Amino acid sequence: MIKRYIFNKSKLNSIIFIHGFYANSGFWLKYFSLFKEFKIILFDIDYNEILDLGLNKNDLMKSLNFQQESNNVVAIISHSLGSVISDIWFRDEKYYKYNICPITFAKRSNPIKFINYVYDKLKQDVETIGKKMDLIDNLLFELRNDFNYSGINYLPNNDEYFNYTIITERCIEFEGNHFDIENALSQILNQLNIEFN
Repeated sequence: MIKRYIFNKSKLNSIIFIHGFYANSGFWLKYFSLFKEFKIILFDIDYNEILDLGLNKNDLMKSLNFQQESNNVVAIISHSLGSVISDIWFRDEKYYKYNICPITFAKRSNPIKFINYVYDKLKQDVETIGKKMDLIDNLLFELRNDFNYSGINYLPNNDEYFNYTIITERCIEFEGNHFDIENALSQILNQLNIEFN
């Protein structure tokens, strides 16, 4: 259900990256060069398996009960649905948490367009995509009281698929969209360089 890959193992400080739904850990590969001074820990999460198992809140919490990282983790960077995993598992304030396009704050603005985007990308059955989205909505509804909304949230200035309902002042707008997040990552890297250099 969840795998972990580590890169730049010789580096002292580590960053954990958590991808969103309809993606995998490879989502982050094109951004590796930005974070060459950090050890990179990629979590590869099979969200489909989580949804297919019909996990309730308690089951999900157990499945996310990883052994805590001992790799001098200095930050957690999550994208989209990954922000939910980050919020549930990494509740300790000792981590710098950066949530890009966090759907804990979002409502779908154009579900048909999103379904078509996923279909064009993965060629999955449209009806199946719609059902998965319903399962995600149900899971988010069940988890809503468990979110602690910690971290800094990066919100795109042009998201075709989600509208963000802000309930915290810790939000930064970046130039991009739901999948074009390089500007957000550059801002995060600048912040990390200030903290750890």
